[in-house]
Amino acid sequence: MSLDLRSLALLRIIYGCLLFLDTMVRWTDVVPFYSEYGALPRRYLLEYGANEHWFSLHMVSGSLAWTNFLFLIQALATLALLVGWHTRWATLITWLLLISLHGRNPMVLNGGDIYLRCMMFWMLFLPTGHRWSLDVKQGRGDYYPWMASIKGTSIFGMSALVVLLQIGFVYWFAALPKTDPAWTSTYTASQIALTLDQFTTPVGLFFRNALSTEQLAWMTFLVVGWEFWGPFFLLFPFDRGQVRTVGIFGFTALHAGFGSMMELGFFAWTGALTVFVLFPSWFWDSPLKRLSCWADRKFGVGEPAQEDSRYWAYRESLLGFLIVYCFVWNATNEEIRPNWIRMPSRLTWIGHTLRLDQRWNMFSPGPLTEDGWYVIEGRFADGRVLDLFSGKELTWDKPKDVANTYPNQRWRKYMMNLWLAENSKYRLPYGQYLCRKWNPKGRGPEELTGFDMIYMLEITNPDGTEQVPEKKVVWNHWCFENPEQQKEQEKKLREAIGETKLPDIKVIDKR
Repeated sequence: MSLDLRSLALLRIIYGCLLFLDTMVRWTDVVPFYSEYGALPRRYLLEYGANEHWFSLHMVSGSLAWTNFLFLIQALATLALLVGWHTRWATLITWLLLISLHGRNPMVLNGGDIYLRCMMFWMLFLPTGHRWSLDVKQGRGDYYPWMASIKGTSIFGMSALVVLLQIGFVYWFAALPKTDPAWTSTYTASQIALTLDQFTTPVGLFFRNALSTEQLAWMTFLVVGWEFWGPFFLLFPFDRGQVRTVGIFGFTALHAGFGSMMELGFFAWTGALTVFVLFPSWFWDSPLKRLSCWADRKFGVGEPAQEDSRYWAYRESLLGFLIVYCFVWNATNEEIRPNWIRMPSRLTWIGHTLRLDQRWNMFSPGPLTEDGWYVIEGRFADGRVLDLFSGKELTWDKPKDVANTYPNQRWRKYMMNLWLAENSKYRLPYGQYLCRKWNPKGRGPEELTGFDMIYMLEITNPDGTEQVPEKKVVWNHWCFENPEQQKEQEKKLREAIGETKLPDIKVIDKR
């Protein structure tokens, strides 16, 4: 198994771009998602959802100054990674700050984030700056004795194999949990997925209306089939790389389809472009020979590197153990767990510390059937009633474009997570955040007094049709005084001590 140094350089450039853009998008939500004044202050995360093995510099302080400083360093590190300037340090700092950010707010993460952090870890062992980088142009190179073996224009050994297997895990362990009849017998998964208005784009809406039920069934069959069989194209050893190249563009097309039909944020881009790291030498030496030669002249080629054999056994053993560990971690997914595979509890800290903990179970075992949109009915002291979610006049009508009611993919993921029963504990800090946001000066004649967070639930039937939306109250919140809670507390107090008269009690909800 080998990886071409030009493909490694391409991956470094792609990830530098993706991570820089991802940092910029996250930075726009620094207050609501990553500060002490937002929807998830550190004390709530420590109480509800933090793992003791997660590394997070963002948890050191909740101040905006500290958080903005970390975002600045992260943005600069991703730019250094992009151009290949001190590539080793840039890769390490980018990875550390990425997993730090993920540990600060897990409520906004999706599969693309997991993909990025796993691949960034494996990049620590790859000479991604040994071609087409400022390091090469300035005569430093990007090869260290403990890295993978370099022969000609390629690297060999476990450093290359772990990249291929990690990419394979993404798809094998996405296909195996898809056990619902919508994927295996009725093939209605695509039809159901394209009825999810909070995801569907205008392109997805067009295909939903333009394609017949049979055509959508074929789409479902091809998706799950390619997820399982596609990685074997990447492993094909009996040619110069043509079959692998077909497999690469197959996965790029798969994610391009996902991203055009559904609002998936950086997940679609990450999936479509990560596989480019597998471009074989044949691809650069034949179809793209002119481009490759131009890039070599323009951006530099590293000097031939000599591997230090003293490190070979340690590196191969470490990487071999870690990729087997990742396989076991994926295999213990509750939807596919075989009886003979178990992850020893005493070893789970490895995955959480290195952030190799991963699950590739989107739309598994079946596609989502709970769709809908949010209406947050806010009540103000001056008698106004507004929808706090949209900031506009309250209406119960379905938005024309539900997907665009969310500012970005992070907010979509966060609000979808709030709907889940297992995340109900996060609704209180979100309510506190809304009160702070709408009452920046505290009490006043125009203050927000309270609100009801309502999810307009729209169930999708197995045949792809939709039920009539139903109001579901997710959370009730009072920003200052809670008269109903006051009456209930008085009643419970009387029952507890057996008295019929009590002095007036004023309960202040310090949320």
